[in-house]
Amino acid sequence: MSTKEKPRLRKRLGEWFKGRRAATPAPSATQSMDVRSSDQGNAKHGSKTSSGFATESCAPPSLSPADSLATRSSTEAMATDPYQPAAASQAPPLALLVKPPHKPAATEYTEQPTTVLSASEKLWNAAYDSLETDNAKYVESYVEILEKVLGGETCEPTDDLSAKLKDPSSRQKHIRELVQKGQEKISKPSRITTKVGDIADFILSAKNMVDLVLQSAPQTKDFLGMLVKLAEGMKTQLGDIHQDIQEFIRLQKEMKMDDKDEKCLQDLFVVDPQDDMEKIQRNKDMLLDEGYNWILNTKEYVAFTDWSSGGSALPSCRLMWIKGHAGTGKTMLLMGIIRELSSQPATLAPKVSHFFCQGTDQALNNATATLRSLIWLLLVQQPNLISHLRSKHRNAGSSLFEGENAFIALSNAFKSMLRDPDLCPVYFIIDALDECEQGLAGLIELISTSLALSDKVKWLVSGRPTVELKTPDTAGSLVELDAQRLEGPVNAYIDHKLSILKIREGYDDRILAEIANEVRHRAANTFLWVALVFKELDAGVEDLNPVHGAYALEIIKEIPPGLSKLYHHMLTKIEKGTRSDPQYCKNALVAIVLTYRPLTLSELAVLAELPSNMHPRTVTKKCGSFLTIKQETVYLIHQSAKDYLDENYTCKLQPAGAAQGHTDIGRRSINAMTSVLKQNMYNLDFGFKPKDITPPDPDPLASIRYSCVFWADHLCFLDGKHPECLKELTDNGKMFKFLKDRFFR
Repeated sequence: MSTKEKPRLRKRLGEWFKGRRAATPAPSATQSMDVRSSDQGNAKHGSKTSSGFATESCAPPSLSPADSLATRSSTEAMATDPYQPAAASQAPPLALLVKPPHKPAATEYTEQPTTVLSASEKLWNAAYDSLETDNAKYVESYVEILEKVLGGETCEPTDDLSAKLKDPSSRQKHIRELVQKGQEKISKPSRITTKVGDIADFILSAKNMVDLVLQSAPQTKDFLGMLVKLAEGMKTQLGDIHQDIQEFIRLQKEMKMDDKDEKCLQDLFVVDPQDDMEKIQRNKDMLLDEGYNWILNTKEYVAFTDWSSGGSALPSCRLMWIKGHAGTGKTMLLMGIIRELSSQPATLAPKVSHFFCQGTDQALNNATATLRSLIWLLLVQQPNLISHLRSKHRNAGSSLFEGENAFIALSNAFKSMLRDPDLCPVYFIIDALDECEQGLAGLIELISTSLALSDKVKWLVSGRPTVELKTPDTAGSLVELDAQRLEGPVNAYIDHKLSILKIREGYDDRILAEIANEVRHRAANTFLWVALVFKELDAGVEDLNPVHGAYALEIIKEIPPGLSKLYHHMLTKIEKGTRSDPQYCKNALVAIVLTYRPLTLSELAVLAELPSNMHPRTVTKKCGSFLTIKQETVYLIHQSAKDYLDENYTCKLQPAGAAQGHTDIGRRSINAMTSVLKQNMYNLDFGFKPKDITPPDPDPLASIRYSCVFWADHLCFLDGKHPECLKELTDNGKMFKFLKDRFFR
């Protein structure tokens, strides 16, 4: 066909089809594979992709009549009208879809028996022959690649493949079989691909609607309204696949990994940050939406969550620093942000890897533990990155992640992961940098370096004003939690606490109003101060003897403003206790402050040397708001409480100083181990045992578990040079006797 004849034929076909479309009824929302293949092979002129044998078009799950006008396609129409355009699809030019009458096709079969082909196969073969005529070498290479990638073990020899492609009756069937094999390989995430296909269908139908609107001006208003309605539903549709994506990720994690890779992850593990966040939230009050929603609308947060390369009115922000004094709700704020980022549609949202530094736990208050946890969660989400740790771990084993050089080795592996081209965008979030007591400077330097290595990384960190985060490479956004920003969230928190009091005896509307005014006036917009005040009113709730509303206002007025003064007030109340209670409480506070991890109630009884008839839970309650109990474990209420007790240790807790306290804990540990330990504590049979043994209930080691691990650390405090420590370390000391009786015989 000549060049001049092509436009004329295309115009006549378009006019014929326009009349044909007006007379054709709305199609079904589903089509057979033959029709879909044909539909994609007869798409609008101008595509850069090959014919539709490698992909399938997706039909919307349900279409309105207006949608049907925009996406009209059916089996009947395709059989009689091979030139029906699809505005949202892409395919070879229209001229290539017609087999030229005078020019022979790329392959003719005059000597072979005539094969009866369906309308779909005729249309498909016409497009294939036309494409092969112009791009023969590319078509053959492409099919060979399909054969190798999708054919697997059944890959056909090149000669057989060429012969099969020359047979019009078999080549479409052969390529369809290849596609079906490829689909079988991705059967696990089929639900996800279906929903993603629905999203694609929305886009395709929307484009068709726009094309129709441009041709039909009177209907513009109705169609635009429908288009807006569909657009509003797109976010919901994207959100629907979030859970399926998460399920797919879970299935990926459960897939059989290399045993050495599994061992690497196990050795890297310190704590699951997600479980740790849940534990912290349980130790604190309920996370209110009003407590963090305010930050989501700030310009700093909007810039921080914007991953677009340009077009934004705000400058790009890759480091967000939340700074505030003790008790201003930084941890709860970060938990809210993590919740928000994690709830975004998984197909669009970057990954989130986070860690909460905790100064009261030696295992969680250093840079090495922080980096190990961030990398661990990153590898759980992106397992392909484990290759950057594999060789080092095979050579060093678990020792790679321990010792003084662990942070250096982990930093190098972390940098290598960030350079990986397959790295998905990720938020790294660290809470309470001020509680990172070892290696903080190296951690800040690593944050700075990472920003220069990859544009797929963003950091969100929080800390007190004492932490200096600014470096030449850490230009970021600073969100300072001042009184003005926190007024609304703190007031919402106060209202929440008042709603709980409302159901108790004596708390009428007048009393509640007076409490609200008094607390707001003196809180200085400090979450922790408000929480501690209401905890004073909660005293006796567990014993069914809560503070009566008539006394509530008086109790609140006795509490001074400011955290430091509040802690002093709490200690003064402890010192005014009856008989031996003050000493028991101080022994318990010494043990909690000086130990290297949170203690269970039974461990606290040993290390505080409480009498057998004094339950540790009772002593903990008498310590007031300093301590809290969660799942039989005792915690300090807040890092600021530990800071206060450390600063006032000598004048408030133990005049002899912290060295004496460490010596007492070491001595009590040795006494307890000497009286409890014996050979074969669990009465196990001889021979090999499974890796994980369930301890008996009750566990005879429960009360001395901490002592068995940390007794020597306490005796070696200040390198053992304190007089009391030296006394225990002499040949006649208790430690020598313990070692002689238990280990050297």
